Amino acid sequence: MEFVTFHASTLTIMVISVERYFVICKPLHCKETLTGRFIAGVLVVLWAAAFITSLPVLFITHFKQIDSVGPDQLYTCETESSTFWARVYLSSSAAVFYFVPIVLLSGCCLVISRHLNNPDAQPSVGQRAAMVNRIRSRKQVTYMLLAVAVLFFICLLPYRVTMLGLIYDVQKMLQLMGRKSVLILIMICRIMVYINSTVNPILYNINSSKFRSAFKQTIGITTERKASRGTLEAIPMTGNTRRHTRRRSTAISVDGAHD
Repeated sequence: MEFVTFHASTLTIMVISVERYFVICKPLHCKETLTGRFIAGVLVVLWAAAFITSLPVLFITHFKQIDSVGPDQLYTCETESSTFWARVYLSSSAAVFYFVPIVLLSGCCLVISRHLNNPDAQPSVGQRAAMVNRIRSRKQVTYMLLAVAVLFFICLLPYRVTMLGLIYDVQKMLQLMGRKSVLILIMICRIMVYINSTVNPILYNINSSKFRSAFKQTIGITTERKASRGTLEAIPMTGNTRRHTRRRSTAISVDGAHD
């Protein structure tokens, strides 16, 4: 289950980065594709993939009794790293769930940044202010993705380096550091992994007003935007007001629905 949650967390970060790319760079395609049913299906596939890719751990981990001093029996749960298939699996896990996400996150940040700095459409004078606001909002999303990528790299690097060291030269690590120091290092690396998952929602909350609004709605707090929307719907509208509101609603649904 530790590997399942770890893999699911990594896959979730990858999916969010891809979703941000489509929302910002391909908004029309995103509007047609990213429905609630589609996202629910992605989540099911994501957790299924995390579970399946963690199954080999059951075959390389052993629970056994060790020598004990006194009447109490001592047991240990150890993950093998000396066999060929154990090394293949653990090395593949490091590549798929660390190096691939780093490349993907960095690539998405780069493409989104280039897209925002070189917009295709040339706005009119009246539309320029609205486009500036949209670009500013989307740049905040880019900064959030960049912060997530940097945090992911920093927090998971000690864990991956330590695991690779234990796989390929555990005896040398034990000789240089001692058994107790190695166990402390492993504990610190695990804490760093948990910190990465814990801080991500805080980053989303700081950088995304829609994340804050959705969170408040989830816990039952009515946002000002929702209240003002209800007030607007209660106001009788003239023909000019209807046309203006319809045009603005269309613009919002196409350009900024998921910022």
